[in-house]
Amino acid sequence: MMPDETKGTGMMDDMLADEGEGTAPLARTGQPTGLDLYRNQSEISPEDVYIPNLRLAQGLTPEVQSGDARPGQWLITGFEPQAEVVVVPVAFFKRRELRDVDTREGLCYSADSITGFGTPGGECAVCSMNEWTGAEGARKPPACNFSYEYIVYSDTHQCMALLKFQKTAIKTGKVLNTAVAQSGLGNIAVRLKADPRQGPRGAFFSPTVVPVKVEGAILEEAKRRFAESV
Repeated sequence: MMPDETKGTGMMDDMLADEGEGTAPLARTGQPTGLDLYRNQSEISPEDVYIPNLRLAQGLTPEVQSGDARPGQWLITGFEPQAEVVVVPVAFFKRRELRDVDTREGLCYSADSITGFGTPGGECAVCSMNEWTGAEGARKPPACNFSYEYIVYSDTHQCMALLKFQKTAIKTGKVLNTAVAQSGLGNIAVRLKADPRQGPRGAFFSPTVVPVKVEGAILEEAKRRFAESV
């Protein structure tokens, strides 16, 4: 019995449908084909690059909850947790951000801690969201969250990262600010570790910053990486 050569041809017909009558193959129309399509793409610009966060793990951090990390370790998504990290600060910012207490939706944001955009917006220095509230002994911090932010080159991870100091870590941020002010961005390396602390809501870890000596090549690599990202 001869095999039925018509069976199973439906899928092939579907695959070839785009080259049916009245449709010329791409090579005949002058359009790019295969790898040519990728060779003609523009270069990756800073707007296309995402700088990951360098975070200190706490008890409720997702990686801790999943068992992939321990509180007090430093995290960058895609890398193994580290007990300590050596970084070179290459850029510095002061930010403010106001979020809805219930939904955590962003309401107002300031990229320089001077002028806010959103609701309420305006001059940060005179904004009511920037004021401490409550009676003496029960003071509440401003609803608008202030932070020191650094773009750093992590020699431990061999990549750029965003490092943020806010709330209880502000004092540590000021320690780093002082060290950077003395040596200059890109001219100093620091070791990040963490110490256990006890607060009103329980135990947590606080970041620590200690300047360290590194080879000049590491500082130059940090500057080169940053220059390529801006």
